[in-house]
Amino acid sequence: MNAILFPLIALFSGLGIILVGNGLLGTLLGVRAVALEFSLEVTGLVMSAYFIGFSAGSLYCVQLIERAGHIRTFAALCSIASAASLVYLLFESPFVWALLRAITGFCFAGLYMVTESWLNDNTDNTTRGRVLSIYMMVNLVSLGAGQLLLLVPHPGNFELFCVASILIALGLVPVTLTKSSAPAPHRAQPMPLLSIYRTSPLGMLGCLASGLVMGAFWTMAPVFCRMLGLSETATAIFMLVTILGGLTFLWPLGGLSDRLDRRIIIIMLCATSAMASLAMAVIGIEFSPVLLALAIVFGGFSFPIYSVSVAHTNDYLDSGDLVSASSALLLVYGAGAVLGPLIAGLMMGWMGAKGLYIWTAGVMGFIVLFAIYRMQVRASIPVDDQEAMVFVPRTTHVAYELDPRADNSDS
Repeated sequence: MNAILFPLIALFSGLGIILVGNGLLGTLLGVRAVALEFSLEVTGLVMSAYFIGFSAGSLYCVQLIERAGHIRTFAALCSIASAASLVYLLFESPFVWALLRAITGFCFAGLYMVTESWLNDNTDNTTRGRVLSIYMMVNLVSLGAGQLLLLVPHPGNFELFCVASILIALGLVPVTLTKSSAPAPHRAQPMPLLSIYRTSPLGMLGCLASGLVMGAFWTMAPVFCRMLGLSETATAIFMLVTILGGLTFLWPLGGLSDRLDRRIIIIMLCATSAMASLAMAVIGIEFSPVLLALAIVFGGFSFPIYSVSVAHTNDYLDSGDLVSASSALLLVYGAGAVLGPLIAGLMMGWMGAKGLYIWTAGVMGFIVLFAIYRMQVRASIPVDDQEAMVFVPRTTHVAYELDPRADNSDS
């Protein structure tokens, strides 16, 4: 295993540094939008632009990589994302910010795609699961570490934008100096959405709900904190503990989903997340241990919903269809992530800060009811026939080629 991981150290290091910068930037922009007195509806629109750009990048960056190569593409996208982090300082226009967020999302889709195709080329079926787990941890730990940087200078000043830009640029160094090579990522033809829905209505709606909720969390939770009057330090801690909750509960809940009907797990995840959301909407008036505990529970039970929903869908598919089906589910998640901040912004404009978590509770509550309905109309498959749970990050379709459940005979 060490022989497999050693060539990937530079790749994981570079991506980790870049994601620390991106994690900082995402929260910083939410805090800064409140300071600039952007309306909540406009803030939601600005923040959702990231996912619009990310979805576009997931579709078109394959062509860019095929034309320019991995390292040149990685360098170009890093440079653009780093520069975009500084342009925010020059304009206080929501339109410009939305454009910059879309550009950043496009760049990060390409950066993920390069990374994942590299990983795919340097692993085989005996190591894919472990490499994928490490990749998942690098993602979450790095995004969480970015929140800590919010504790340094005051977000109203320019320093943190410079820090984010520096980190994104520095992440380029380990990757450009590596000797490893990688093939171009494979083009995935997503399975038609109607076919996905017919195969697993709950799996598809679970992915949509995850996008609606997580898209709103990543973009509007910092706004929620600032609307409550929480300090920058409290905002950073709130974001960090939510991410750590997701990281802590991810694998134990995944193991549980291998031993029970996944629909029961989806009900448990969504119901617990909904209750934590409602509790935060009610008591979220000050920074307290109770609020942090609820944030941990929310993160711990919200983060796994996407992967469990994908796994539930894959239980009804042949291994040869996994990549195309997962690519379609990723598009569904992306659509939810675009809509999530928009609707959350509208809810917060109408109901105040608590509107964010009332929105997430409503989405999760709907999935609970739908899952209960599906259990009445469709018999469960035997637990022994379920595929082993594998957590795949919500990045690009190339990540699914790392899934050891997939048929990689043609890759």
